[in-house]
Amino acid sequence: MAGEHDDQVGMGNVVAGYGKAIEVDSPYYLHLFDHPGLVFVTHLLTENGENYFTWRRNMMTALESKNKVGFIDNSVTKPNVNSQDFQPWVKCNAIVLSWLTNFLAKEIQSSAAYTETASELWADLHERFTQGIAPRIYELKQNIALLQQEKVPISIHYGKLKGVWGELQALNPIPIFSCGCTCRAARKMQSMGEADKVYDFLMGLDDTFTTVHSQILSESKLNVVDSFIISSLWHGRDIQWDYNPAIGTAGGIILMWNASSLTVKDIHHGKYSISVCFSNNLDNFDWVFTGVYGPNDDELRKDLWLELLEVQRRWSKPWCVGGDFNVIRFPYEKSGESDYSSAMVDFSFFVNDAGLLDLPLTGAKYTWTNNQRNPIMSRLDRFFISADWENHFKNVAQKALPRVISDHSPIILDVNSLRKARTYFKFENMWLENEGFIDLVKNCWSSCNFEGWPSFILAKKLKILKKQLREWSKVEFGNMNSRKSQIMTEIDTLNNKEEELLLSDEDSQRRLSLQLEFHQITKMEEISWRQKSRETWLKLGDENSRYFHMMASMKRRRNFISAIYVDNSRVDDLDTIKSKAVQFYQNLLTERFEHRPLLDGIRFNSLSPEKAANLESPFTEDEVWSAVKGCKADKAPGPDGFNFGFIHACWDIIKFEVLQFVNEFHGRCGVHNG
Repeated sequence: MAGEHDDQVGMGNVVAGYGKAIEVDSPYYLHLFDHPGLVFVTHLLTENGENYFTWRRNMMTALESKNKVGFIDNSVTKPNVNSQDFQPWVKCNAIVLSWLTNFLAKEIQSSAAYTETASELWADLHERFTQGIAPRIYELKQNIALLQQEKVPISIHYGKLKGVWGELQALNPIPIFSCGCTCRAARKMQSMGEADKVYDFLMGLDDTFTTVHSQILSESKLNVVDSFIISSLWHGRDIQWDYNPAIGTAGGIILMWNASSLTVKDIHHGKYSISVCFSNNLDNFDWVFTGVYGPNDDELRKDLWLELLEVQRRWSKPWCVGGDFNVIRFPYEKSGESDYSSAMVDFSFFVNDAGLLDLPLTGAKYTWTNNQRNPIMSRLDRFFISADWENHFKNVAQKALPRVISDHSPIILDVNSLRKARTYFKFENMWLENEGFIDLVKNCWSSCNFEGWPSFILAKKLKILKKQLREWSKVEFGNMNSRKSQIMTEIDTLNNKEEELLLSDEDSQRRLSLQLEFHQITKMEEISWRQKSRETWLKLGDENSRYFHMMASMKRRRNFISAIYVDNSRVDDLDTIKSKAVQFYQNLLTERFEHRPLLDGIRFNSLSPEKAANLESPFTEDEVWSAVKGCKADKAPGPDGFNFGFIHACWDIIKFEVLQFVNEFHGRCGVHNG
């Protein structure tokens, strides 16, 4: 019965003993099997202490599992002798002391025999075996300063740093203050150490993570930001910055950029954002970046959406928006969430109204956690870009970096991240709009004469045609954007001229010609983007080019494979991804054993000779054309790069070779190889 013995222990949630109930989460709680001879760690602390730090770390882990660390770090102090906690403390201290002593070499045990408390023995061991560690601490700090990413994955780079940090912490732990003062010295020292880790991590990253196209956006809880703080985050002579100060517990925003790459044309401070209009020094491209720290209130978020839409109207330029929005767009962006909320709907309405692209996130599913035992995780941080911003900064992707100390993951926006493989020929439907296209195909086709199997002749002619189409396309369509700019400039000049005096017939005709050419170019661009987007359900029209462009960009990002998992290990090297994919399908399509069932003696129903002859008769031209005509022109091309749009338009030119090839296939039940 509980309470009969003063030293009773048990396995329930509450244990009675020493005149009061002891909760399971109390440091005085002892499990039924917590006895002095318990096996705690796998190795003894050697006489010379060469394994001290490993032993210390293992012992700390074991004591943490028993909730007894307080007896060695002095956070559970010895109570007054009249306190109800005195006897539980005495017993727990004795057990912890025995656990420590049992895992010391015999030579050390003799000197520890007269130690009265576990904390005293722990401190004595630390003092004895950490003499002369200054050279090792210096070496570790030097290693941290020199450690660079050197093109290895960020997770590996972070793992190396974490190992050095762990050893450094073991060698030089933050002291425990047991004086009960309110100066919060330990917390300040802990905060300084965590900040140092952030600086170590940032300074070791490759240059690709500090380019101006991958803006560093930092959430700040500072009322004042000075150049010293900025230089600790991003050191450089040309680094410029601006910020919104923190208000109360709400974080502020620091925005930094490299002035050698970007020129600031204008800056706008909002209540929840900072926006900077930049001009690239390299190509004079103007664009806007907005850093966001969203409010954690549904009504205030509506003010944020209005504020951002006003930013968009202010400049009407290519736009990139990023930061902590403090809200998710979809239920799957929060762990345990299943229903849409009005805040999610408002967020999506803003994204659609602003015409922004929501980039997929790699590296993590969520960007924030509450760091609890059963954590709540959400995707609160993200970048959005406009279609015209992506049109300039190709192959954009956002990636979550490892969380070091913050409850948020850093997010990096990287350009040219979709690594380009070898480009293959693909027929462009917009070529059909060019007046010279049919003549080009006709001349090329008639000038090529080969001998051999029909399949060989058709393949050779298509190969020659590919080469000529590539060269022709570069001349006819290679500079459409610059030509559009020239046309617009010339039309604008004529319009201004008309405001002063009447245009001559020649100028009027010239303007009409330019307008027709401009319309033709935009039409061909729309055809091209529609083909790339595969959005064939929507008809062509002047208002749809932007939509096709956005869908094509989304399709390209969706189809890009940034990483695969092989045997539960992540692989993100492009060459390795290719080889593993080939290996997978080779194994899938390789027959491991040969087994053929015997059909001897089984009779099947058969066709009459007349029906069989009709079924096996050669294909007619009408049958072939009917099959070709039934295939949609917008479908993806085959391995040769030609789609049915080409075959439809050029049927009269190529049909002889195609029919010969079909007859070869029919007669030989296959095609000639080589």
